[in-house]
Amino acid sequence: MATVSVLYITDDAVGPHLELLRNVCEPSSRSRPHLTVRYFDRLSVPKEYLNKVVTHVDLMEPATFGLDDNSSSSNQTVFIRCKCDELAHLEHKPDFPSSEFHITVYDGKCSDFAKALLKVLKTFSWRIRIELAPNTTLTQITVKSRGVKRIALAARLTTS
Repeated sequence: MATVSVLYITDDAVGPHLELLRNVCEPSSRSRPHLTVRYFDRLSVPKEYLNKVVTHVDLMEPATFGLDDNSSSSNQTVFIRCKCDELAHLEHKPDFPSSEFHITVYDGKCSDFAKALLKVLKTFSWRIRIELAPNTTLTQITVKSRGVKRIALAARLTTS
């Protein structure tokens, strides 16, 4: 299993709304709103950032990964592009040159839903600064392979 460094959105107003939006768009997700900063098996977080207090995150605009890809096997990911001044040096990942900080809203196969969601999200004004709870730092979590989770879900659905 991979170890990942994430920054949870730890405020009392926007974080719960982002969690609700994610749960409405992808009910099977158990993911809390966060920025994925680094996967440790690919690129570790320098020690000086492990306990660095992060004061705010800026929600910049909605965007997508995979939506323009005509492959039916790739996921259609809709996210909110973010900026984080205190972690800016960690945003670039050499293995993923187009990588940027973001909060995933939908990560699924339905391109029609993803396009409709993106259209709705683009109607709102963005560039929102979220002041995070005091003493917010990166959190290290272990994530399971998506394939294992989906295979287990499919097995449960076929035996029900």
